Amino acid sequence: MADAWGTDEIERLIAKTRNELDAEIAGSGALARIRDNMLRHASVDPLAGLHWQRIAAAVLIAGMLGGAIDLILPESPADPVEVAIIDPLYDYDQPEAR
Repeated sequence: MADAWGTDEIERLIAKTRNELDAEIAGSGALARIRDNMLRHASVDPLAGLHWQRIAAAVLIAGMLGGAIDLILPESPADPVEVAIIDPLYDYDQPEAR
């Protein structure tokens, strides 16, 4: 059957069908209905669906877990910090330092 029709004939039929479908879609108002439905369900506030109770509970649980881990795990002993002051003019005004 494809041999009986030329490529130009097939392209013409596809273009005709496409134009008919496009005209039918435009005439039915389907795109306007889809747009209106999407706008109706769109929220102006991006945080409208976010429940603050869930966020507060997550923060509270994270704080409790952090506190419990801090109580359970022993702290590693810290090495004492030694500070050396190297100042050549520290005792310069003393007579025995001259």
